[in-house]
Amino acid sequence: MAELFFAACAAPGSVEVSSAGLGALVGEPIDTSAAVVLADVGLDPTRHRARQFHPEMALAADLVLAAERGHRDDVIAAVPTAHRRVFTMKEFARLLPHAGGGEPAEVIRRAAELRGVVGPAPGDDDDVPDGYRLEVPAVRDIAREIARAVKEAADVLAPAPPGRRPQPAQRPRPRPHAPARPLPRR
Repeated sequence: MAELFFAACAAPGSVEVSSAGLGALVGEPIDTSAAVVLADVGLDPTRHRARQFHPEMALAADLVLAAERGHRDDVIAAVPTAHRRVFTMKEFARLLPHAGGGEPAEVIRRAAELRGVVGPAPGDDDDVPDGYRLEVPAVRDIAREIARAVKEAADVLAPAPPGRRPQPAQRPRPRPHAPARPLPRR
Protein backbone atom coordinates (compact mmCIF):
# COMPACT_ATOMS: atom_id res chain seq x y z
CA MET A 1 0.00 0.00 0.00
CA ALA A 2 2.80 2.42 0.88
CA GLU A 3 4.41 2.00 -2.54
CA LEU A 4 1.19 2.83 -4.37
CA PHE A 5 0.25 5.72 -2.07
CA PHE A 6 3.74 7.25 -2.31
CA ALA A 7 3.81 6.96 -6.09
CA ALA A 8 0.35 8.57 -6.30
CA CYS A 9 1.39 11.50 -4.08
CA ALA A 10 4.75 12.22 -5.71
CA ALA A 11 5.31 14.35 -8.78
CA PRO A 12 5.15 12.12 -11.85
CA GLY A 13 8.60 10.80 -12.79
CA SER A 14 10.30 12.48 -9.82
CA VAL A 15 11.09 9.36 -7.80
CA GLU A 16 11.34 5.63 -8.24
CA VAL A 17 9.23 3.86 -5.65
CA SER A 18 9.29 0.14 -4.95
CA SER A 19 8.52 -2.15 -2.07
CA ALA A 20 9.78 -5.43 -0.68
CA GLY A 21 9.00 -7.50 2.38
CA LEU A 22 11.23 -9.12 4.95
CA GLY A 23 9.04 -12.22 4.79
CA ALA A 24 7.41 -11.73 1.41
CA LEU A 25 5.21 -14.26 -0.30
CA VAL A 26 7.22 -13.71 -3.47
CA GLY A 27 5.16 -13.27 -6.61
CA GLU A 28 1.83 -13.15 -4.80
CA PRO A 29 -0.64 -10.33 -5.47
CA ILE A 30 -1.52 -7.79 -2.82
CA ASP A 31 -3.78 -9.01 -0.01
CA THR A 32 -7.47 -8.93 -0.96
CA SER A 33 -8.54 -6.42 1.71
CA ALA A 34 -5.67 -4.09 0.81
CA ALA A 35 -6.61 -4.39 -2.87
CA VAL A 36 -10.19 -3.39 -2.08
CA VAL A 37 -9.08 -0.37 -0.02
CA LEU A 38 -6.64 0.79 -2.70
CA ALA A 39 -9.18 0.35 -5.50
CA ASP A 40 -11.75 2.28 -3.47
CA VAL A 41 -9.46 5.34 -3.55
CA GLY A 42 -8.67 4.95 -7.24
CA LEU A 43 -5.33 3.15 -7.08
CA ASP A 44 -4.72 0.05 -9.18
CA PRO A 45 -3.33 -2.77 -7.02
CA THR A 46 -3.63 -5.48 -9.67
CA ARG A 47 -0.08 -5.27 -11.04
CA HIS A 48 1.62 -5.43 -7.65
CA ARG A 49 3.52 -8.62 -6.82
CA ALA A 50 5.34 -9.30 -3.57
CA ARG A 51 9.14 -9.12 -3.62
CA GLN A 52 11.61 -10.30 -1.01
CA PHE A 53 13.93 -7.69 0.50
CA HIS A 54 17.60 -8.10 -0.38
CA PRO A 55 20.36 -5.99 1.20
CA GLU A 56 21.34 -4.65 -2.23
CA MET A 57 17.99 -2.84 -2.31
CA ALA A 58 18.86 -0.78 0.78
CA LEU A 59 22.37 -0.15 -0.55
CA ALA A 60 20.93 1.30 -3.76
CA ALA A 61 18.09 3.27 -2.15
CA ASP A 62 18.25 6.93 -1.20
CA LEU A 63 15.57 6.31 1.42
CA VAL A 64 14.06 3.17 2.95
CA LEU A 65 10.73 3.48 4.75
CA ALA A 66 9.70 0.49 6.85
CA ALA A 67 6.33 -0.23 8.41
CA GLU A 68 7.62 -1.08 11.89
CA ARG A 69 10.65 -0.35 14.04
CA GLY A 70 11.47 -4.05 14.01
CA HIS A 71 11.56 -4.00 10.20
CA ARG A 72 13.70 -0.85 10.24
CA ASP A 73 16.10 -2.51 12.66
CA ASP A 74 16.26 -5.68 10.52
CA VAL A 75 17.16 -3.63 7.44
CA ILE A 76 19.84 -1.74 9.39
CA ALA A 77 21.23 -5.03 10.74
CA ALA A 78 21.45 -6.36 7.18
CA VAL A 79 22.95 -3.13 5.81
CA PRO A 80 24.58 -1.15 8.63
CA THR A 81 25.90 1.48 6.22
CA ALA A 82 22.31 2.44 5.34
CA HIS A 83 21.32 3.35 8.91
CA ARG A 84 21.06 7.08 8.12
CA ARG A 85 18.60 6.37 5.28
CA VAL A 86 16.31 3.85 6.99
CA PHE A 87 13.26 5.00 8.97
CA THR A 88 9.78 3.82 9.69
CA MET A 89 7.22 5.68 7.58
CA LYS A 90 5.71 7.38 10.60
CA GLU A 91 9.11 8.16 12.14
CA PHE A 92 10.24 9.92 8.96
CA ALA A 93 6.96 11.86 8.75
CA ARG A 94 7.36 12.86 12.42
CA LEU A 95 10.91 14.14 11.83
CA LEU A 96 10.18 16.02 8.59
CA PRO A 97 8.75 19.20 10.16
CA HIS A 98 12.02 19.59 12.07
CA ALA A 99 14.23 18.77 9.06
CA GLY A 100 13.07 21.64 6.87
CA GLY A 101 13.01 21.67 3.10
CA GLY A 102 15.66 21.43 0.43
CA GLU A 103 17.17 18.76 -1.73
CA PRO A 104 15.92 15.27 -0.83
CA ALA A 105 19.36 13.96 0.19
CA GLU A 106 19.81 16.92 2.53
CA VAL A 107 16.34 16.49 4.07
CA ILE A 108 17.01 12.78 4.67
CA ARG A 109 20.41 13.57 6.23
CA ARG A 110 18.89 16.16 8.58
CA ALA A 111 16.05 13.80 9.52
CA ALA A 112 18.62 11.15 10.51
CA GLU A 113 20.50 13.68 12.62
CA LEU A 114 17.29 14.72 14.35
CA ARG A 115 16.55 11.23 15.68
CA GLY A 116 18.66 11.92 18.75
CA VAL A 117 17.30 15.45 19.18
CA VAL A 118 13.59 14.86 18.63
CA GLY A 119 13.80 11.42 20.25
CA PRO A 120 11.73 8.29 19.78
CA ALA A 121 7.96 8.24 19.79
CA PRO A 122 6.29 6.62 22.77
CA GLY A 123 5.35 2.95 22.55
CA ASP A 124 4.71 1.75 19.04
CA ASP A 125 3.61 5.16 17.69
CA ASP A 126 6.15 4.91 14.86
CA ASP A 127 4.80 1.52 13.75
CA VAL A 128 2.10 0.79 11.19
CA PRO A 129 0.23 -2.44 11.95
CA ASP A 130 0.37 -5.30 9.47
CA GLY A 131 -2.94 -5.51 7.62
CA TYR A 132 -2.32 -8.91 6.06
CA ARG A 133 -5.49 -11.01 6.16
CA LEU A 134 -7.44 -8.43 8.16
CA GLU A 135 -10.95 -7.33 7.25
CA VAL A 136 -11.46 -4.27 5.02
CA PRO A 137 -12.44 -1.83 7.84
CA ALA A 138 -9.21 -2.58 9.74
CA VAL A 139 -7.13 -2.29 6.58
CA ARG A 140 -8.85 1.01 5.76
CA ASP A 141 -7.63 2.37 9.13
CA ILE A 142 -4.12 1.13 8.43
CA ALA A 143 -4.25 2.65 4.94
CA ARG A 144 -5.05 6.06 6.48
CA GLU A 145 -1.93 5.84 8.63
CA ILE A 146 0.20 4.84 5.66
CA ALA A 147 -1.29 7.46 3.36
CA ARG A 148 -0.70 10.27 5.88
CA ALA A 149 2.92 9.26 6.48
CA VAL A 150 3.92 8.77 2.85
CA LYS A 151 2.06 11.88 1.70
CA GLU A 152 4.11 13.96 4.12
CA ALA A 153 7.29 12.37 2.79
CA ALA A 154 6.26 12.81 -0.85
CA ASP A 155 5.23 16.44 -0.25
CA VAL A 156 8.76 17.23 0.95
CA LEU A 157 10.84 14.93 -1.27
CA ALA A 158 8.88 14.95 -4.55
CA PRO A 159 6.00 17.44 -4.36
CA ALA A 160 3.26 16.90 -6.88
CA PRO A 161 1.63 19.83 -8.66
CA PRO A 162 -1.34 21.31 -6.77
CA GLY A 163 -4.57 19.42 -7.29
CA ARG A 164 -2.94 16.13 -8.32
CA ARG A 165 -4.90 13.22 -6.91
CA PRO A 166 -4.74 9.48 -7.50
CA GLN A 167 -6.44 8.65 -10.77
CA PRO A 168 -9.14 6.02 -11.01
CA ALA A 169 -7.84 2.52 -11.62
CA GLN A 170 -7.71 1.56 -15.28
CA ARG A 171 -8.11 -2.13 -14.57
CA PRO A 172 -11.15 -3.86 -13.08
CA ARG A 173 -11.64 -3.38 -9.37
CA PRO A 174 -11.72 -6.37 -7.04
CA ARG A 175 -15.22 -5.22 -5.91
CA PRO A 176 -16.81 -3.46 -8.90
CA HIS A 177 -19.99 -2.68 -6.97
CA ALA A 178 -18.16 -0.65 -4.29
CA PRO A 179 -18.28 3.10 -4.89
CA ALA A 180 -14.94 4.91 -5.06
CA ARG A 181 -14.42 7.30 -2.20
CA PRO A 182 -11.53 9.05 -0.54
CA LEU A 183 -10.27 7.83 2.81
CA PRO A 184 -11.95 9.98 5.47
CA ARG A 185 -9.63 12.26 7.43
CA ARG A 186 -9.42 12.01 11.16
